[in-house]
Amino acid sequence: MDEALLWRRLLINNLVESAYRYGLLSGSLRGFVAPVFRALSEERSQLAGEILSDHPDEALREQLGRADLDTTGYSVVEEEARVAAERGMAFAAEFAIEREEDLLDLVGDPADLGLSEPLRLRLTESLRRGIQRLRTAVARTRARDDLINFSRKSSDTTAGGERVYEVWFGTNRAPIVENGAVLGFSGETSTTTTVGRCGVTIPRTHRIGEGQPPWWRRIVFGERPLSLASVVAMDIEGFWKDIRARLVEGSIQPSDAIVFLHGYNVSFEDAAVRCAQIGADLNLPGVMAFFSWPSRGRVHAYSADEASIEASEKQITEFLEAFASRSGARRVHFIAHSMGNRGLIRAMDRIATNAARLSGKSFGQIILAAPDVDRRTFAMLSRAYPSLAARTTLYVSSKDLAVRSSRFVHAAARVGFEPPLTIEPGIDTVSVSKVDLSYLGHGYVAGCRPVLMDIHQLIVSELEPGRRAGLRRLKATDGEYWELAA
Repeated sequence: MDEALLWRRLLINNLVESAYRYGLLSGSLRGFVAPVFRALSEERSQLAGEILSDHPDEALREQLGRADLDTTGYSVVEEEARVAAERGMAFAAEFAIEREEDLLDLVGDPADLGLSEPLRLRLTESLRRGIQRLRTAVARTRARDDLINFSRKSSDTTAGGERVYEVWFGTNRAPIVENGAVLGFSGETSTTTTVGRCGVTIPRTHRIGEGQPPWWRRIVFGERPLSLASVVAMDIEGFWKDIRARLVEGSIQPSDAIVFLHGYNVSFEDAAVRCAQIGADLNLPGVMAFFSWPSRGRVHAYSADEASIEASEKQITEFLEAFASRSGARRVHFIAHSMGNRGLIRAMDRIATNAARLSGKSFGQIILAAPDVDRRTFAMLSRAYPSLAARTTLYVSSKDLAVRSSRFVHAAARVGFEPPLTIEPGIDTVSVSKVDLSYLGHGYVAGCRPVLMDIHQLIVSELEPGRRAGLRRLKATDGEYWELAA
């Protein structure tokens, strides 16, 4: 038997072995990994048959046809499959990836195996596709395990008692100064941007997905609200140095950063507390920051807030660009809520216009929650999101009374309210109508546990909607969207 035939027989043996192994694993494992192994088992068995049939010499085909596992070989594969299954889905998939990569190496130069070019290409593509499917299975499994841990923690009070959670900020609000020290920031506009760090007290009784406890729980159970503990203004160089140091704290590689952009009727203190609550609830390594534009912090100041965020577009853009270029974060993610989406979409449009000097995707996840944005404006400017971010997710609700009111004020449909449903290319639209049961249905980005869990999956695993737990694919006139299940 010549060398090419020996290599071909070895390849067939390995494919038969893989088919048997994957068949065993598909029967031992449950969940979404089992169908992956079942399909791979069928593909590897079929490829072994095609390689056998591909040889032109009938006598040699008969020799190749004897390629099989002996009794010892079967027992070894069975033991490997048993151990892999006991170690769990992720381990089994990672083990299979190694086997697939070995097969890919074995294919090598087509002259070594004497395969026809179409068959070699089909074999190579099948192996690469198998590796990718297994890697996806590993990512889904890791995300599922992480989500289970997140869910378990979500019903617990904050571990370790009361603590102070640090957030970094940028703001174009006018500072409130006393004896030379910055105590806070007003609803008036400043001509300069101030940066710094806040400490927010997270009480022991805080639960994931809860904002401030209602008055009756404060009286009956003595539960304390989240509160702003400190505000420290910093010089710009010290600010970035502080963030860079925090991002590499306890790790060789830098962590991620999340920047929050608040909506209408929000004071500086409210913005800091909400940012800290989201950061504490997501419980991710890295830095949590926010940009606070000069909202008046009053319900009846809607028109003033509209003018204020429009006038803040330049400062918002500069802060977001600087965070991407100077923070040292591995990835920078953005979460915009309500009217804050107006500032973000204009900022992204400005950044995209100057994108010629940027390489690749500038940002990680962009999360648009309850956008109080005109649908026509969004249709024109939203193309900037997929060009700059790894993924953009839009959360909408039919129960959002705040955005619904904005629709009546402006006599125009808003992006954050459905119907009509806003679906744009490169953006994943997720309806949260079935999970947000709050009175106004507007604060779900911080006050709804399933939404926080979905954001957690997005940032940790970067999974597309079809691979995230709790999402169901639905069809609409303009395309597909996703529904977050209760």
